[in-house]
Amino acid sequence: MMVRSGWFDVDRALRERRLYKDRLQPLAETALEVSTREYASGSVAFADVIGAYNAWLETRLAGERRNSDLGIARAELARRIGAPLPRWNE
Repeated sequence: MMVRSGWFDVDRALRERRLYKDRLQPLAETALEVSTREYASGSVAFADVIGAYNAWLETRLAGERRNSDLGIARAELARRIGAPLPRWNE
């Protein structure tokens, strides 16, 4: 049961990491680019650009936390199995 739980944790960490890397981070970056262009054209206030920049930073930080979570889940699974896990490309 502990090994199955460990595999579930690794799988969840992988899915969350992919979500941030493939979806959320590009969306936040696009929002920042749009906000910056609109500020340059005078369409939005500087506070909107700062908000978009903060959202981009928070998304990047959360994405890095997902990388950390994946490493922690892999280490915990290896501990439960009692042997090192082989490296794989995610």
